[in-house]
Amino acid sequence: MELVDLPNLVSFYSRPRTPRFPSLEMIEVKGCLKMEVIFASKPLSFERTHESAHDDIPIQQPLFFVDKDAFPSLKSVRIEGMDWLKRIWQYELRNNALSFCKLEAVEVEKCKKLMGVFPFGMHRSSLGNLTRLEIRECERVEEIFEIQRYSNSEEEHHIIISNLKDIWRNASQGTFAFPNRIKKVEASKCPKLKAIFPPSVAIGLSQLEELHISECGIEEIVGKQQVLETVPPGHHFEFLELQKMYLKSLPNLVSFNERPHTSRFPLLRILEVKNCLKVKVFASEFLSFLSFQSKHGSTLDATPIQQPLFLLDNVAFPKLEELKIVSCEMVVKIFEQVVGKKEGQGTVPPDDESGFPRLKEIELKRLPNLVSFSKHGVPKPKKIIIDDIDYGESKREPKSESIPESETISSSSRTVDIDSIIAKHQMSHHPSTALQEL
Repeated sequence: MELVDLPNLVSFYSRPRTPRFPSLEMIEVKGCLKMEVIFASKPLSFERTHESAHDDIPIQQPLFFVDKDAFPSLKSVRIEGMDWLKRIWQYELRNNALSFCKLEAVEVEKCKKLMGVFPFGMHRSSLGNLTRLEIRECERVEEIFEIQRYSNSEEEHHIIISNLKDIWRNASQGTFAFPNRIKKVEASKCPKLKAIFPPSVAIGLSQLEELHISECGIEEIVGKQQVLETVPPGHHFEFLELQKMYLKSLPNLVSFNERPHTSRFPLLRILEVKNCLKVKVFASEFLSFLSFQSKHGSTLDATPIQQPLFLLDNVAFPKLEELKIVSCEMVVKIFEQVVGKKEGQGTVPPDDESGFPRLKEIELKRLPNLVSFSKHGVPKPKKIIIDDIDYGESKREPKSESIPESETISSSSRTVDIDSIIAKHQMSHHPSTALQEL
């Protein structure tokens, strides 16, 4: 069903009725400017409510009244350009689980007055098959999952975008069950967003395959641990199925997750980081944080170790094939080994100690403060694109000296064969010499 550019449409029926669509799989509603609610379980008041007291029109009845199994086959809901829409699902849908039990994708875009998406209880009863959730350019959204407060054992949690600071609030002690089949998370143009997942939710994202974050105010992907959360220090956040990660235009991003937790990305193939101005060290190897902290008798923040974007153990990115780091002006190092390995803690494969054994393509652009790729040397991909990285000048002399002899730099932005460059310049005594010859 597609309802597009119907400026006067308010409801599917002129009178309150509960229709059933047993075979309907997709609903798209776009440009229906007077509509305020899509799905509701009981008639709404036609009188103006406190929520809309400042608006020009009263609350209208929804597009559909929902009763039990009204939409048992519905898989996709897409909403776009609805200027007066305040709710997609209006309250008290807990008893209508069969209506949306097959829902797989929800996309919402350019709804200026939308305040929330899913009502209380819907995440438990109806979203077991949800694999894609996308919210874009919805300036007033405050809640995505509404979880009401009923007792001390059931806290209030919500996903918050745009106007508030956290996607999940106080998600703790297992009381919030985010759909574990979610495969793609995308957030964009949310300037007040501070984090994407709390630790207790990040642990359960076993099937997440893609992560797209852009133009947000986030400081961390996995946020700070709350008091009631039970994620132990040193826990590994394992994103077992994550294959693609795009982090773009995140001026406040400092790290992927709060230390001392490390991350593992066993299947990550594509990683792109652009315009992340506070990132200084891209990735650090940190196999024994607790013993290191005990040995030095101080907190990590008191040590000179630079906060990395990714805190990792063992091989950094064992399956990574494409790495792009662009316009991250503060980046000094790509991969840094913080704590040396100890017996029993694993080893880096001898054929590639850079932490990127499968890397096929590197793109490094507009990184004016970059010192080196890693102390073990640059990996050997088939293609490398390097541009606007300043080496060899007198003011950069300390940086030039710290670059391993095995690293070879191309000053142009064209694609070149890194194997031939390494072979040709393997005996170069200084990186700047190789740069001038190229």
